[in-house]
Amino acid sequence: MWTAAHPGSGVSAILGVEAPQAADPAAFVRDMWIDGLHAVRERAGTGLMVLLQAINLRGLTIRGCTTRNMGLAVVKHRRMLSGDYLRLAAARQAKGREPPAVDPAVLAGFSATGFDDLNEDLCVIDNDVDNGVYQAPLLRFEMARRVVVAGNRGRFANVSWWGGGAKATQGGEARFLRRARDIYIADNTLTGSNGNIYGNNGQNVIVARNAVADAIDTAIDFEGCFDCHAYDNTVKNAGNFGLSTFYLARNVVFERNVVEQDGSAMDMARRFATRQIGGGRGIALVALRSAGFAKSPDISVRFIGNHLTYSGPDGIGVCLPSYYDSLEFTDNVLHNVACDWRYLLTRSVVIRNNRLTFDRAPSSPVTLIGGAAGSGTVSGNQVQVQVPMPAGSAGIGYEVASIPGTVRIADNTVKGTGAASVPIVVKPWRGLPRAALQVSNNTVPGLTMDTTLDAVTKLDRPAAGIKRSAGLTLPTYPPRVTPGAE
Repeated sequence: MWTAAHPGSGVSAILGVEAPQAADPAAFVRDMWIDGLHAVRERAGTGLMVLLQAINLRGLTIRGCTTRNMGLAVVKHRRMLSGDYLRLAAARQAKGREPPAVDPAVLAGFSATGFDDLNEDLCVIDNDVDNGVYQAPLLRFEMARRVVVAGNRGRFANVSWWGGGAKATQGGEARFLRRARDIYIADNTLTGSNGNIYGNNGQNVIVARNAVADAIDTAIDFEGCFDCHAYDNTVKNAGNFGLSTFYLARNVVFERNVVEQDGSAMDMARRFATRQIGGGRGIALVALRSAGFAKSPDISVRFIGNHLTYSGPDGIGVCLPSYYDSLEFTDNVLHNVACDWRYLLTRSVVIRNNRLTFDRAPSSPVTLIGGAAGSGTVSGNQVQVQVPMPAGSAGIGYEVASIPGTVRIADNTVKGTGAASVPIVVKPWRGLPRAALQVSNNTVPGLTMDTTLDAVTKLDRPAAGIKRSAGLTLPTYPPRVTPGAE
């Protein structure tokens, strides 16, 4: 046991533990219980401090503790502290190499096939953490399995995990193991951090019924994570994204979450006396950021039954796309939020039974619902537009791919006093379209189609009733770099 900072960790701790055989990365401290401690640091903001830092730990319960001007706990792994993993990954990234043939974690000594070398059985329940200033961990755990974080309160505190680097150069490839596993994060209240609940290379992660707010970057975020479910959470204000995935995100589901951006995130970094991360515009409710994994078949995300609201001083909120193999966006309710999911080379998109209402307009043209996958369904959506949108906007926009597939745009409704400003617009993505296109039974003020789609289109009404044009465009809001360039 030690106090102050452990060499190489960058964290000071009141309690520090590691196995007596500190040089042996296979040795673990076992069965530690901390109950009802109250820890107060005299001043906030004088370096990162926590109540507990443990290295190689199996069996931890922290319950009913309070901390002031400090965080709660950090659990690390000896093989990570050796520096081999991060040093190898950083060298590859600096030289621009292809993804590694061998998992960097394996090169650092972790098993290539199993999980018996991880930290495990961590339980953090009903604690109250107030770091006083931005920011400290309520719990940070690395290379660990079977983790429960429930019923905690954290001000300027967050929960995060690390199961390996999610970037392609750091071990994020789908063939490499995810070493943060079997995680349950529920019923916590967390505010004031870079990200409220987030992590890299996790698998079997549940994030449920948490109330989170004021994240400078992204509130609930899965980076390189597989088989994750975030449901019944409440999210308010994030500088960049409310709900997000980064890198590979396989079988990630966001369900029944309530997300609001009220515009105050733009000023958050200044209020917290820290640097801004990313653009910090506070207009994105949900986002995919696949950076480095375009064309991967292992990005599959579903948004089901979420409520998304933008209530900022002006403009509207957005859903930000990136590459995905398959995306499902169904049964969501959006208020002043556009869901334009167009992106280069995506395989499959389903946008179905969503309800969108708009009582304000952005300053530039917008596509309220958008898709561009090779196979796509846009059906049963209801769009209520109470004010006219800028000229050139679209209520539903689809860009038909030059790869084989089937696209169905059917049973959608666009109505309201501003409906005439947002027709359905369908155009080819690039080159000649090859997907079969069906447009049927839509209740909309207008339908505009590119003439190059004639050979692949099946319509439910005579062609004479459709506006036809060559060289159609669809707007992207907010205006940004052409999709595919990031």
